Amino acid sequence: MSVPLVCLSRVAAPGIADWTWELNPGELHVLAIDRGERWSAVAELLLGRGRPLSGTAQWPVARRQGMEHRLAERFEHVPFAGQSRAFSTGDYFLGQRYHAGWADEGPSVRQYTADASPAIIGALELDSLLDRSLISLSSGQMRRARLARALGVQPAAVILEDPLAGLDRIRRAKAASWIGSLCREGLAAVVLVARQEDFAGTALRLTLRDERFQRAEPVVEHDSRAETPRGEGAPAAGEAVLEFRSVMVRYGANTIIDGFSWTVRRGERWHLAGGNGAGKSTLLALAWGDHPQVFGNDIRLFGRRRGEGQTLWEARRPMTWHAPEVHAHFHEHLTVRQTITTGLTGSFTPPPPEAIDRARLDALMDHFALMKVADEPYRQQPAPVQRMALVGRALFKRADLLLLDEPHQGLAPGDRNRVNSWLEKDLQPNQALVFATHETADRPHWLNRSLDMDTLSA
Repeated sequence: MSVPLVCLSRVAAPGIADWTWELNPGELHVLAIDRGERWSAVAELLLGRGRPLSGTAQWPVARRQGMEHRLAERFEHVPFAGQSRAFSTGDYFLGQRYHAGWADEGPSVRQYTADASPAIIGALELDSLLDRSLISLSSGQMRRARLARALGVQPAAVILEDPLAGLDRIRRAKAASWIGSLCREGLAAVVLVARQEDFAGTALRLTLRDERFQRAEPVVEHDSRAETPRGEGAPAAGEAVLEFRSVMVRYGANTIIDGFSWTVRRGERWHLAGGNGAGKSTLLALAWGDHPQVFGNDIRLFGRRRGEGQTLWEARRPMTWHAPEVHAHFHEHLTVRQTITTGLTGSFTPPPPEAIDRARLDALMDHFALMKVADEPYRQQPAPVQRMALVGRALFKRADLLLLDEPHQGLAPGDRNRVNSWLEKDLQPNQALVFATHETADRPHWLNRSLDMDTLSA
């Protein structure tokens, strides 16, 4: 009979009451905790770094092996937004991954995952990325690299925070199945998610409700391909605000986008779909001006071609943009309230007080359930709350064109609904929206046009 790795008996922690639980070798546990405020508390508790308010927490295997004070050597923790001495996004600028000259800086995937076996590299589809710099990776690719690094040291257990965020439907299913197979071979895994649907497959499932963990039903990966209309749905609306004319994006011999044309008009609400690597984020980075190849293509904003008589900031003035990488780069010493106001400047600097619409700011924070932490430091908030603040940052500005790349990523169901309902009520007829997401089941129902990048060559 195996010896448990962790034993909790009637444990109480902030927001958690009367938790009795065991983690044994070969088990996969999925713990759903709404909004993730307690993700860090749970991880710290399981790692032996945090003490319960009451009850007992024990690590029988570590005690048997004389490792009570070296528990971290047996457990690997992969937080949602991880920074480490091996790699920190704070050392690079936002959008650097699109710049050919600078994207080669820093450690490569091969160096970062040096301890990972070929089997791990292959299972996580990192083979073709090994010689790429980490800074050049997308959020989903970086998540896979971090998982490979953690598993490469052959831990007894892993604690994974939302490990499938940023992955498309096919890769989510593959990764979840593979992690399950590792557990059947003896690995113990604890997956922390905002909702059970974020990690499908066979697992022991608990959902935190009213401060108590309760058993949850099995989850099967939802196939939403049929829910994504192909091509352009509604008839043309108003003035063109964004135009791509025969756009091509190429890195060396690798062509990402070839001869692509697309027009977004006032009043249109676009759903931009497609798997990892289809080019969704590249399109939005081109529109925002974070991609250097914008100047070698015919891309027009409000009738003016990019690079012709406008500075970057002048071109961005009527737009707002959000992407997962903003979270990785936003390390400012600001309150949650100040963080949201930086959406007016399009930078990480708050605007002057007289430029802030206080009533709108309060309404947005109240709708996003952020008022309780409004004046607390942003950097001290858990990852899902930071994510919510950064989405609010993009929506605070009344922009003519909203570019939202995976705005639901890392959010709990309630927060996803808050984002959708704010947009539905706040968007004006003259505004245009592009909403990019892998998770079509959660996309706003009122989006009226659709572009699936996976079908462009079909």
